[in-house]
Amino acid sequence: MKLFNTDTETQVFRNRDSLQDDYVPDELAGDTRDDEMQQLATALQPIITGDQPDNVLVRGPNGSGKTAAVRVVLNILDYEIESIEGVNFSYVIVNGSQHNTGYQLTRDLANKLHPDTDFRQGHSYSALLNAVAEGIKGLDGAVVVAIDELSDIDDVDKLLYLLTRSSSNDALAGKQMGVVATTTDASFKNELSPHVKSTIGKRTVKFDAYTSNQLREVLNHRVEKAFAEGSVDESAISLCAALATQQGGDARFALDLLKYGGDIANRGDGRVTETEINQANDMWAREHVDSIVSDFSLKERQVLCAYMELCEVADVSSPRTAQIVRRYQTLAGRSKSAEVVSDRTVARYLQSLVDEGLLRSTLHQDKEGTWREYEPAFDSIHYLDALRSDVDRDKIAPHEDLVSMIKQ
Repeated sequence: MKLFNTDTETQVFRNRDSLQDDYVPDELAGDTRDDEMQQLATALQPIITGDQPDNVLVRGPNGSGKTAAVRVVLNILDYEIESIEGVNFSYVIVNGSQHNTGYQLTRDLANKLHPDTDFRQGHSYSALLNAVAEGIKGLDGAVVVAIDELSDIDDVDKLLYLLTRSSSNDALAGKQMGVVATTTDASFKNELSPHVKSTIGKRTVKFDAYTSNQLREVLNHRVEKAFAEGSVDESAISLCAALATQQGGDARFALDLLKYGGDIANRGDGRVTETEINQANDMWAREHVDSIVSDFSLKERQVLCAYMELCEVADVSSPRTAQIVRRYQTLAGRSKSAEVVSDRTVARYLQSLVDEGLLRSTLHQDKEGTWREYEPAFDSIHYLDALRSDVDRDKIAPHEDLVSMIKQ
């Protein structure tokens, strides 16, 4: 069996790395984000004249181009300032999604500002804040700190207070600097102290989800960089855009489909068609569902299994909360592990499934009352595959008909 395609003449990729999440293009596709980038540039314009830039909160759903737009604007500003005599500019980017706490984020920023020093666990929060302040003061000219996915971080007040109030902060006195932070959840500001909230949210740039047409433009732009000429069908690009639109207009998802489709084409006839994209979508869904379900607690997986029993064994197309609760109680009673959780907890677990994108919920109301129905977001086979190991190890004891479906 031949495992690798070593024929460089038949490779579909020209630059596969340009489809990765961390790839930063020189420019964004067409005019898809021109308005948002202009708003960012306006907030940073004071740097050109040696003045204090505005702090900016960039918010929008996942895959809406926030991170790429911020990086492109900062790169352009850095390039254009080089030609202006007497004006200097530096920027530092830290990724909040890689950390859980403000302490961890501050340590990462301190390490980036002091590349020759390793700030390991053990330094106090105040020591790290001092290191950040010293590092920023050591940079020439104005400084922008870009924080990606700020809302993923708990207890970030101390760092934001230092960075966003430099004009009134002795540690950064006289330093012209600003913060550009991206977030998917604007409500996180409610958890900040009043002093920080008033400075981080004064200027907001909102990114809406990409439309299907915008996604096609993004994909066509990236195909030119990533693929050999003529190796991707236009219909494959349209299918990627349509599937990504169903996922909330997520450009990262669309690019992942293209990347996986290219991998499949490399093992086949060397062309990305709708067939390869459909296969890629199925592969992504399987891996995505399994990854999420594997992080759930056993009780959460039991609730998911109860839901699947209703769909697959009882043939209920859109189970209601009360139906799922009753089915869960029956299933948990058959299982050897743990006590049965409350109805309220089952409802909370169902909301977790919705929040993670595994189920879609619809609220209904009539004269008899209010109820919520749930529909699967993916093909049932992916949920069954994700539950297989629990069933094999007797951690979950579903109905025998569902066991047959899981093990077939």
